[in-house]
Amino acid sequence: MPGEPKMARSGQASEERERRATTAKAEGNREAFENLAADAKARTANHETILQRRARTVEGLRATAANTVVRNVPIDLMIMDTRISFTQPGD
Repeated sequence: MPGEPKMARSGQASEERERRATTAKAEGNREAFENLAADAKARTANHETILQRRARTVEGLRATAANTVVRNVPIDLMIMDTRISFTQPGD
């Protein structure tokens, strides 16, 4: 019978450790969820910002007299184009 109180205390200590472990795990899960939610919110805000910048850029690219379009065309194609353009039918 003298071992029964010791076993009871041991069981209580084991239950207390189990309770603390469960609490710690729950707190860790809550923190992880909060971090994921904050990250998702930041990514959404960043994505919206990118879309807004893209829309402003596209608006700024509308054709105006001040816009200049530069194309890279190989010189061989340019020469061939001038030969085709300046030849008269029947030449």
